[in-house]
Amino acid sequence: MTGIGYIEACAAPLDRVRRATFRWASTVPALRAILYRRDRRLAVQASIGIAIGFALVVSAPVAVMAISPALLGVPHLASDIRYLVIRQNLPRWWLRAALGGCLALFALRLVDELALGGGATGRIEMILAGTWIAGAGVAGAAVSGAWRRLRVALPIVGALAVLGAVFPDTSRLVFAHLHNVVALVLWAFLFRKRLWVAVAPFALIAIAIPLFLSGATTPLTAQLGGDTAFGLSLAQVSSWLAPGCGPDLAIGIALSYIFLQGIHYAVWLGWIPQEELPGQSTMSFKSSLRSVVRDLGTVGFWIVLGLMVVVLGASFVNLHGTRNLYLSLAVFHGYLELAMLCFLVMARRR
Repeated sequence: MTGIGYIEACAAPLDRVRRATFRWASTVPALRAILYRRDRRLAVQASIGIAIGFALVVSAPVAVMAISPALLGVPHLASDIRYLVIRQNLPRWWLRAALGGCLALFALRLVDELALGGGATGRIEMILAGTWIAGAGVAGAAVSGAWRRLRVALPIVGALAVLGAVFPDTSRLVFAHLHNVVALVLWAFLFRKRLWVAVAPFALIAIAIPLFLSGATTPLTAQLGGDTAFGLSLAQVSSWLAPGCGPDLAIGIALSYIFLQGIHYAVWLGWIPQEELPGQSTMSFKSSLRSVVRDLGTVGFWIVLGLMVVVLGASFVNLHGTRNLYLSLAVFHGYLELAMLCFLVMARRR
């Protein structure tokens, strides 16, 4: 048995549970109406996931922030690349440009982590990312001929790139926060066919964020002991994510970031993959595994699995150092999302 065959065999019990669950659900009319209609299923799944994420962030935000990148970081990167690049049937020249942009930004962050950039890497990163995203718009317009659309977008991208170059540290921090929202935009406007499905999830998010920012949930978090975990406090996290803000507002911003980061993972690992399924179908664990191997190739699959093991193993040795290193080196995928959003919007002929 091959390595992938062994993993498929390990997934067999999960598929048996899945089949039994669907058989039982098919006997309940209300559940059948949800499970066998993708739009309904996705709306309910997303809403339940957001509610669970809210509860986790209220009860244990520091633990969620510490653990989630170790468990979900690499898989969500792989899903990002699968659905945003591999499955988009892109021109080969743009695939090379996308790969080059990812490698350049990854290398720049590596230089930064090794303290070899002399403090200039932030400004270079903003200029490089801005140029890449603007180039993505030009490339998309070249595919579709939507030059009028480009004339609207290009000045906006250029202005943001200039601001990023002038204020690189602040821009990096702002981008870290806004990046979590980009996945929601991609899901709603590029992958979603009917926007009504997004109404309930977006409404729940719109309720949760003000609750965090207002400080309404902070006393409960303290009562539950969730403001400390793994030797790290919520006050420390808030000082990183919202420097210069008052303590209460900083904590609210930190909680919002942790909450939206979890939703970002959910979008790439659950919501968008369901959008790509044929018809109203769902996919077994075995079929999901084969789909990953088909998209990434056998070598790519083992690279992703190896990176997952490395990140998880390193987290047991140094959880906070591994998380910080991962979040820094993986920032290229945030710029990739913006570049692909710009390319795909411009490349649409209608």
